[in-house]
Formats: sequence, structure tokens, C-alpha cells
Amino acid sequence: MIQQKGFIRLRGGSMGDTTFVKSADGSFRAQEKKVLPKARFKTDPAFQRVRENNSEFLTAAKAGKLLRYSVNDYARTANDSRTISRLLQVMRKVIKADTVSGPGLRNVLDGDVHFLNNFEFNKNSTIQLVFPDQVVGTINRVTGELTISHASIIPTAKIVRPSTGATHFEIVTAGVELDLEQDTFKADNKTTGILPYNNTPLVINAVHTVTANSTHPLMLVFGVQFHELFNGVLRPFTEGTQNALKIVVIQKP
Repeated sequence: MIQQKGFIRLRGGSMGDTTFVKSADGSFRAQEKKVLPKARFKTDPAFQRVRENNSEFLTAAKAGKLLRYSVNDYARTANDSRTISRLLQVMRKVIKADTVSGPGLRNVLDGDVHFLNNFEFNKNSTIQLVFPDQVVGTINRVTGELTISHASIIPTAKIVRPSTGATHFEIVTAGVELDLEQDTFKADNKTTGILPYNNTPLVINAVHTVTANSTHPLMLVFGVQFHELFNGVLRPFTEGTQNALKIVVIQKP
């Protein structure tokens, strides 16, 4: 084994096919990087648990990506730097709650999707902060109607706008049908349209339509997006730090 004794002490990293490590006696060594053959990883019983964990990790990642893409029209302007990793973490909880499937085969449909209820896409500006009132989400699987409603509100009293000059806002909602087996979705998006931030009463009642008698998970999403009137032109807040979006309710068949 090669010993590296120079003044450049490399350790804990790799350069090409060479890895630099510090041994027990304090010396620094350069050794060839060990690569596990793919065939061995796929068949060796010693890696069975790793294969199972990898399989369920990929299942969670795929489901999280589908969910995120289903509301991407809103999520891309209401997110934080860890939205993807936070969603993946929750999705793994959903899968780990599967008590039916065997190791490596646990999945979302046999898990507990209720862990996703109230998931906030933007931790920097949550619905709880922007719209403290509780909205009601109902799912009628038979008719395929998903509804989000709230009694009349005064925007200036109920909506907390950013301190960066928002003059307008819009309430956005989505009813989503997730086909996890085919990796597809059906989303019905609604919006109040862009409204001035003033004292004009607003009633929230959005009815979304998906497949009647659906055999897939159904989800309702609620969000608030802000806009600024600048020199006569409305400009959306798109940097993702002020807008809010969350899952109100998700239900599997």
C-alpha cells in the first residue's frame, strides 16, 4: 500500500480511482477505491437489506415526484430549498406504515397517506402564517367532486401579506387524482383570479372534478399567491419565499 508522507495531507476523499485515508497510527495512505460489482450487489445475500431499503427509497422518491409535479403550476412559486427532501421524508413515513407488504415491497397505497395531510410546500411562508383560518376540504369519491370552502372573509383582516409590497393576491386550489401505478395524474386547478388586497368580502368555494368512483388517491391543495402593482403592471411574486401552498387533505381508496 502506498503511504503519502508529503506536506499535502489528503484524507477522507477521492481523486480518480484513489482514496486518501488516515490510518490508526496517524499516517496518511492512498489506496485504490473499492468498487462493488453490480452483479454481486444484486444477488449477494449480504446486501439484501440494502437492496430492500434502496427499493423503498426509490418508491418514495417516485411518489413524491409525481405528487409535486401534479401541483407544479403552484408549487414552483411556493417552495423552499428543502421542499423536495421534506416531501421525500414524509413519503418514506407513509411507506413505512405499510404493514401488509414484505421488505422492499412496501408502498404508498398500502401505507398511511394521512402523514401528508397539512404538508406545507413552503416552510418560509406557510398557509398557517398567511391564512390562519381553517379551510374545509371534502372529497366525494363517488361523484369525483373535491371541494374547498370557507365562509366570507375580508382579505385585509384574514390574509397576511408579505412586507415586501404585495398589492394583490389570488387564492389557488387544486383537486388531484394520483395514479401511482401508472405514474400519471389528473389535476383540476382553480383560482379566484388576481384580486386587490382590500376590504371587499370574498367567499371561497372551489369545486374540482376528477374521475368518478376513482380507485386512486385523491388530494386537495390550497394556496395563496401574491402580486405587486408596479407602474401600472401586475407582477407575480415568483421567487418562492412569500407564496404559500399546502395539502389540505389526501385520501386513498
